[in-house]
Amino acid sequence: GADPKGLVEHIPIEGGPSLSVYTSGSVPANPSELLSARRTRALFNEMAKHYEYVIVDSAPILPVSDSVALSGAVDGVLIVAHAGLVTESNVTEAAERLDRVTAPVVGVVLNRAAKTARTEYRYGGYSTVAPVASDTQRSDQPAPTPIATPAEA
Repeated sequence: GADPKGLVEHIPIEGGPSLSVYTSGSVPANPSELLSARRTRALFNEMAKHYEYVIVDSAPILPVSDSVALSGAVDGVLIVAHAGLVTESNVTEAAERLDRVTAPVVGVVLNRAAKTARTEYRYGGYSTVAPVASDTQRSDQPAPTPIATPAEA
C-alpha cells in the first residue's frame, strides 16, 4: 500500500508539531461499502504505524449509515452532539445504533453549549452541579470546585 505520509497535508501549529490531514477525496457511489471494506482497515492500520493518533471525522450517524459501518474499523468512537440542535433522543438513538454493531464508544461530547453561571449534568440516576467561573473572576481567586453526587465521588 501507499505510504500515508506521502498523501497528507501538513498544517503547522504554533508552538508544536504540525497536524497531518488526509482527506477522503470525492464521495463514491456507495460510501458505506467502501468504509467497511478491508482496504479501509488496512489504510487505518498503515496510518497507525506512522502516527500516534489517527482521528477520523465522519458523517452524522442518524441520516446515513456510513459512520456505523466505519465504527468497525476504529479503536474508539466519540459521539459529538451540537447543543440546541441535537436532542437527547437523537443521542440515545445514535448510541443504540452503535451498540447494535458493538462499536467501541468511548464517550459523548456536547459542543457549542452556552456558558451559564451554573452547569448541571445528568445521566441516568447520576448528576453533577458545578458553578462556572465568570469572565470577571480574578485570576488570583481559586476556581470553583465541582460538586459531585455521592455515587460519583
